[in-house]
Amino acid sequence: RYPGHAGALETAKELALDARHFFEMVDGRPVYSWRARMEALFDLCISVLESFLNAFGIAEFFRPAESLLENDIKSNRIMQLLMLFSTVSTLLLPVLGPALATSIVGGTILGTTSLSLVFPYVRSAPSFLPKAINWTKQYRQGELLTSSCKKETLDAIAAALTSSDRIKTHPMLIGKSGAGKTETAKAFVAAIERGDYPELSGKKVFYLNTADLVKGAEAISGENKTLANLDRAMGLHRDSIILIFDEIQLACQNESKTLGEQLKTMLDPGNGRFPHVIGITTEEEYYRDIYRNNAAFARRFKRIPIESPNAAETLAILTNAALQMAPEIPLAKGAMRELVAKTKIAYPDAPEPITSLKILARCLQKAAVSQTSPLAKKAETLRMELAAFHAERAAALLPDSHREEIADLERDLKAVVCAEEAEERELANFFKKRDELLALKKRIFQKVLRSASLTRKEQFTFLLEARFLAPIWTESLVRDAKRLGLKTILDSALIQEAIDEELESDRRAEEAVERGRADLQSRS
Repeated sequence: RYPGHAGALETAKELALDARHFFEMVDGRPVYSWRARMEALFDLCISVLESFLNAFGIAEFFRPAESLLENDIKSNRIMQLLMLFSTVSTLLLPVLGPALATSIVGGTILGTTSLSLVFPYVRSAPSFLPKAINWTKQYRQGELLTSSCKKETLDAIAAALTSSDRIKTHPMLIGKSGAGKTETAKAFVAAIERGDYPELSGKKVFYLNTADLVKGAEAISGENKTLANLDRAMGLHRDSIILIFDEIQLACQNESKTLGEQLKTMLDPGNGRFPHVIGITTEEEYYRDIYRNNAAFARRFKRIPIESPNAAETLAILTNAALQMAPEIPLAKGAMRELVAKTKIAYPDAPEPITSLKILARCLQKAAVSQTSPLAKKAETLRMELAAFHAERAAALLPDSHREEIADLERDLKAVVCAEEAEERELANFFKKRDELLALKKRIFQKVLRSASLTRKEQFTFLLEARFLAPIWTESLVRDAKRLGLKTILDSALIQEAIDEELESDRRAEEAVERGRADLQSRS
């Protein structure tokens, strides 16, 4: 029955690369460990302390006011603090006595003052920045999904970030929309955390959308207050922070040229600057908004082109994304190639890999556990019909009306509910079986990685699991999915259904836009 028999060691040798790649994608993401939880708790405590010092400390009072408005705000804060401590003294005086109450209030004022002055010099690198997302923290907690990226591109980014101050240029990721510029930046975060670039070890990466800086502009003394707050929050740890500005061309557009001029000065070497910045924009927007409007701003960046991936790279990105997002969902043979081919037919001019990733996300969403059963819909319909009959009888006070219809509906509902409960048990068993298949794959690949030390019995069980049990289990899942009407295997039918739904969604959106334009024209 099995003339092409291969032994355990030969089988393990065949699966060696597969095993390493599987664990890199599935288990390579950082687990939200106790260490990460303690770091998050520590960051929360530091955030609370900073908020307290910003509200009650006096360090800000020593900074020169930039306008009359800020001067008035400081005066009001001083009056509020004096009133607060006066009220606290009044409350504590009858209870603790004059000496003890005065000591407590005075000690609190002195301690808060000392801490607010010393804290900026002793605190660790911030985990929160205004308008920014801490990508390093998200990656360590396993919340930042990353894809594969060309190593030469990551090397170019690292080289630009670590260039000497005398020839300092910041990397600018430039490419077509959907080519993977943001995903490249995420892959760079993962590379830093893996230790691929020791010279950048320990640096925290924060992501900002430049649109938030443009919208948050406040004209006080001609400065962008959001940018100033960002600069102040970095404090003395700016050298350990990498800032990513997405859509950076917005800073150089005509209506926000002031922001571009301010940001330009922050890109120069020296104290009180942004030493590590990564810009992201498209090629068209770079030359239209940055190169033409602010050539000095453009000179502070080194252009790093992000090319659209080829067919093999697109397949690798999609497969890795599927393993990261839903490793428990089995893939039919050739499913990813079919997904790319069908996506190109449906969207011939759309950028890749973003379009195929969108279709893949819809496929995985449809294959998730939360799938509505037809029986559940039928039961809900029967309940609504019953409620309508009971409401009509209650309103008309006719207890004998619709008696037969109600009895039939109750009988049908009881049968449907029983069938639904049985189906739910089958669904629970199916998804349990699917999770156990993923656990089986992990056991097989773990044995692959230690194949040289397997005992005779372990070799025997490994051979049975890899050659027989896993394929049979997968075939059984496919049969059960078809019998239960589940879309839980990423195959040709699911891919086509996802593409059809996406096309229909696009068509409805275009129709809604056209109706809106026609309505606007008719009103005008």
